[in-house]
Amino acid sequence: MIGCGLFCSTFWADLKTLRIIRESQTSDMPTKEARLPLSSSIIKENRNDVHIFVKVWCYAMAAVKTIMFLVTLAYVNQFLPVLSISITFYGYNVCGFLTMIMFIRNRKKMYKAIQNLIHLSSVMIPGEYIGSRSIMYQLVIYFAAVILLMFCVALFIFCEQREYYTHALYVPYFIPESLKGSYWNFVTISCVTTFGLSVSVSGYFYILSINLYGTLQKLISVYAEKLKERSQRMAWNVETLPDDISVFKNLSLRIHEVDHTINMYVFLFCGAMISALFHAASVLASKNEFFNSTYSKIYIVFLFMISFVTFFVMARHGSNIIDKGEEAKLRMVEYLDKFLRYSPSHSSMQLINFLFEIVMKIDVKVTGGGMFAINQGLILSICSVVVTYGVLILQLDKQ
Repeated sequence: MIGCGLFCSTFWADLKTLRIIRESQTSDMPTKEARLPLSSSIIKENRNDVHIFVKVWCYAMAAVKTIMFLVTLAYVNQFLPVLSISITFYGYNVCGFLTMIMFIRNRKKMYKAIQNLIHLSSVMIPGEYIGSRSIMYQLVIYFAAVILLMFCVALFIFCEQREYYTHALYVPYFIPESLKGSYWNFVTISCVTTFGLSVSVSGYFYILSINLYGTLQKLISVYAEKLKERSQRMAWNVETLPDDISVFKNLSLRIHEVDHTINMYVFLFCGAMISALFHAASVLASKNEFFNSTYSKIYIVFLFMISFVTFFVMARHGSNIIDKGEEAKLRMVEYLDKFLRYSPSHSSMQLINFLFEIVMKIDVKVTGGGMFAINQGLILSICSVVVTYGVLILQLDKQ
């Protein structure tokens, strides 16, 4: 019951955050077309984004989850007797817990970046749906995945291996005999809840990231189409060039702001997914009969499937942003080429050259922790690492 209560509160907080974002989209939508340039900092840093009751609730739940996380770390090697399996399980839970702590500390920065992006979207494409139209399906799959994985882990601990864990888990000597059963329940619930927390936090930020990436991709595409249209209609003059510069300046600022805000979350998400793949590979490679059960097999298959699908979708979004950025640069080259054919004035040439240099110098991409680009090449790298890890584990088991 404690675990269910904690996760109901986590899911409620996730849904409330998504509802606030969606309400902000409708409230910030202008009634008539707004004009650029925009301020580079639209939302104030010191805005009181949540009620004091919500803050107290979140910090209290974070404290409870921290205690459960520490208990889980102390007992993981007893829950999972194989070293490689317990280490990879450590990695997955640590990444999820760090993501939760970072979000609590940087929530205003996240709120500001989302609001700025929503405002720019409502200006550049008024009336357009911001984010993914399949958000409800994403949430349904998200909740189903969390529940299924937690269900498999809970059944494995409380049903299949209950007798083993009853005798294997260490109970401190100062715990009275009458409370040993309650202590055992607390430890096992902490393990299941911490695992579920890691899954839910990673899944939540995956949904948030791909929706932000999708919005950035749409904005870059709109900008490229605007340049293409002007190039075809030859609708340029000295007045339109500063607007193009301003639009791209704000667009590049939003891309940088979003990437700077979530790149560490993306890095931890990649770390969690790689740990999950290593964890699944370790269980598959292990010849221990302890993990040869129906629930373990369902857990491993589903973990593999979720990890690869989420990596593929995120990498595809990252590659699309890069491709759309290159398309915008190509449109600018065409724009400049046609503009030069009509012998523009010296002042116009200075402006168009300035815009061209800005577009060409900006590296349009999203990253994981600022250390690697999110693109489809990332999938091949991860697959090769997982295969190498699996072969290594098999060789060590044979020895």
